[in-house]
Amino acid sequence: MKNQYEEAEVKLNQARSQFEIIGNPNGAAQCLQILGDILRTKNQYEEAEVKLNQARSQFEIIGNPYRAAQCLQSLGQILLGRNRYVEAKLQLNQAKSIFTRIGIPLDTAHCCTLLGTALRHQGQYTAALNELKHAREIFASLNNTEWIEICDEQIDLIPLPHEDKD
Repeated sequence: MKNQYEEAEVKLNQARSQFEIIGNPNGAAQCLQILGDILRTKNQYEEAEVKLNQARSQFEIIGNPYRAAQCLQSLGQILLGRNRYVEAKLQLNQAKSIFTRIGIPLDTAHCCTLLGTALRHQGQYTAALNELKHAREIFASLNNTEWIEICDEQIDLIPLPHEDKD
């Protein structure tokens, strides 16, 4: 698997260079995004953050809010995995807002699920519960039973009663 990642990284860097040469910033930004996600998968978080931030910035410049929001979501996942909950919430809230505005309910729900996790880890149980219930409602409207179960599992992790740590 390690070899496949390395091979993919080489090819993506080559493709990115070609996209830049032919003047295709969207293609170059997509290469950066995929590179960032590969680095995230390999737990190379600092390098992944750099690539994803570069991609996000390029997507914003060229007017591709969907891809910019995907980068924000990936950045939020990285920060969540590194226990940087305040920063994760900022990224995830931005992504959620964009996905909601452009009408991508599945990605909105995924952001809500991640936000619920971040809020739970911070002891903000009421807010976590609200995010998870919202995500569950969206997944239910999409008939996505797998993610409904994931939301239910996440909700079960919230201590009762839902008193916030403050």
